[in-house]
Amino acid sequence: MQKLPIGIQDFTKIRGDGYIYVDKTRYLYDLIQNGSVYFLSRPRRFGKSLLISTLEAILKGKKELFNGLWIEQSDYDWTEYPVLRIDMSQVTRTSPELFEQTMKGLLLDKAKEYSVWISREDEPVSGILNQLIDALSRIDKVVVLIDEYDKPILDNLDNNDLAVNMRNKLRDFYTILKAQDGNIKFILLTGVTKFSKVSVFSGLNNLTDLTLDNDYASILGYTQSELETVFRSWIDKLAKKNKRTVVEELSKIKLWYNGYQFSSEGEPVYNPFSTLLLFQQQEYRAHWFATGTPTFLLKLIEKENFDITKIEEIRVRESAFATADVNNLDVFSLLYQTGYLTIKHFDSDRQSYQLNYPNREVELGFTESLLEYTTKISRAQQDTTMLQLVDWLVAKDYQAFFDELKRFFSTIPYDLHIKSEKYYQGVLYFIFRLMGIEIDVEVHTSLGSIDAVITSKNCVLIFEFKLDQSVDIALAQIHNKKYAEPYKKLGKEIQLFGIEFSTKERNILDWKSDILE
Repeated sequence: MQKLPIGIQDFTKIRGDGYIYVDKTRYLYDLIQNGSVYFLSRPRRFGKSLLISTLEAILKGKKELFNGLWIEQSDYDWTEYPVLRIDMSQVTRTSPELFEQTMKGLLLDKAKEYSVWISREDEPVSGILNQLIDALSRIDKVVVLIDEYDKPILDNLDNNDLAVNMRNKLRDFYTILKAQDGNIKFILLTGVTKFSKVSVFSGLNNLTDLTLDNDYASILGYTQSELETVFRSWIDKLAKKNKRTVVEELSKIKLWYNGYQFSSEGEPVYNPFSTLLLFQQQEYRAHWFATGTPTFLLKLIEKENFDITKIEEIRVRESAFATADVNNLDVFSLLYQTGYLTIKHFDSDRQSYQLNYPNREVELGFTESLLEYTTKISRAQQDTTMLQLVDWLVAKDYQAFFDELKRFFSTIPYDLHIKSEKYYQGVLYFIFRLMGIEIDVEVHTSLGSIDAVITSKNCVLIFEFKLDQSVDIALAQIHNKKYAEPYKKLGKEIQLFGIEFSTKERNILDWKSDILE
């Protein structure tokens, strides 16, 4: 079987050493032929660096690397241009001074690579960039490829002053690219976030944004066809190992790693990083999620009091996908841009997007992170609790089920307990999702709002939570407001639960159930 390019982002190495390459050159040909200044936002580890590396090889005229690929058969002329490729993840981002120093060193190294002279090395980094493009343009028009353009900002979102300083440094840097338009053949900037032109790109206002473009929705990630064609031998191996048919295995791969949709009409794609690790390790795990904890997102969710239980109901306009500034971060847009949410449906009449988790991997990983952040209970402890709770719920041993829940709540540190019913409701929501159980919260009826409902194959469980009020009041509310009425037509057993949380005990004080006759 052909080798998997795990962690390899260099196109020359992939092609030279015989690794699998999913051919995206048709998209790159279209970019080069149809425009000159582009921006693309995609989640981390989605192939942005490989995209930049592939473009570099094309624009340096390395035709020999593209044997058998789409672009080889095209009318592309393979002109060799001077390429200024910059990876912002290689620049020191802990202070504006170190940013200037390391960026300047990187640009001077590029000057040496092309044997061009920078006469005034004492200038700010923007001035060095201006001189470098002037010098390279004497060879031919210059190609500028910038990877992780937003890394200096993203790494400092916990420090607003530093993030603003980094934003200003980047704005000065990118402004030079606009001023040098006559000397530039092609520009592509990639990153995770889509900061607005006002904050970062005020001087580079001629960008064509590909982020939500239907024509380029599949430029990164694997389509269903690409997966089944390019990785067929690896799929066969995985199916054989798991004693499933290929169709069954494909269904599970799709559940876990597909589902990213990057435009209103775009085809959903697979996360390339997770897919490659699945084939290498032959195990279904949260591969992508394990490579980075979204701490700044969790803090923002807490700061904004974002109701994560409503995540499946999120609908936004296209304007929500652009983060205005480091001083005005938006939970919706960051969750989408960083890959924790994706487009699930586009309403053309209302021009609105419905967002949700892309797949099982992200839902599982993000829910675990949220629960750990909310309760400070480790993943290992969570796993033990979830397995026990599933067993008790399946057995309908509700006494054991609530005893286990009480043990879980008792391990939450004292200072984390919030005197709010919403806090406990949120923790229970995370627990049920990690158990693999679909739970609906704040379900509206004609007479009120049900705190939580679980609808399984054989029964419906209706929960009403009360803080420092008796379970009898909770059950009475379920009956008086006829919360069970919409579920009677399902023909399933309906179990009602009243739960009292105590601010003094910081736990479930009491619970009572009732089967609807």
